[in-house]
Amino acid sequence: MKNIHVIPLSLADFTANLDFMNAEIQRSIWLARTTPISHEEMRNFFQFIRNTPEAIFLVAKYHNQIIGNIYVIPRNEELLHHMGLLSYQVHPNFQKKGIGTLLMKEIIEKSKNTDLEILVAEVLQNNIPSIALLKKFSFLQQGIIPDGVKINKNTYTDLLIYIRRIIPKV
Repeated sequence: MKNIHVIPLSLADFTANLDFMNAEIQRSIWLARTTPISHEEMRNFFQFIRNTPEAIFLVAKYHNQIIGNIYVIPRNEELLHHMGLLSYQVHPNFQKKGIGTLLMKEIIEKSKNTDLEILVAEVLQNNIPSIALLKKFSFLQQGIIPDGVKINKNTYTDLLIYIRRIIPKV
């Protein structure tokens, strides 16, 4: 698709991104939650992103509308800080159009300019499009947490763990 721009999340896009993420929460179990993200939660997360050198948050925009996002945040623990947790989403109307590929390519490139060495993605076992995207970018499945996501009182699904090593730019 033409006219798609992948850019860092800015203060100007803060509310639109919050609305985008909350709409996705209503559509699915993305972010492993069912309740909307509050303005305060998102503001704190945005501040964390801005104040953490290894953290990256990108949005995909089409005609000035957010149609996808991707972010990586480092683990806080000193001995795990070289690993970044990756999360992404694409609006259903724009899936299967290369948006996920654009976002993933950009975040991997930007991660090479940080101290991150490993990207970690957690994905539901039935999220076949997400698994395909991860495999396309050489992520390898390294684990399964049986019943890792509790959908409701009696329904669970496995959580798959994928990783990709980052080769930093020199």
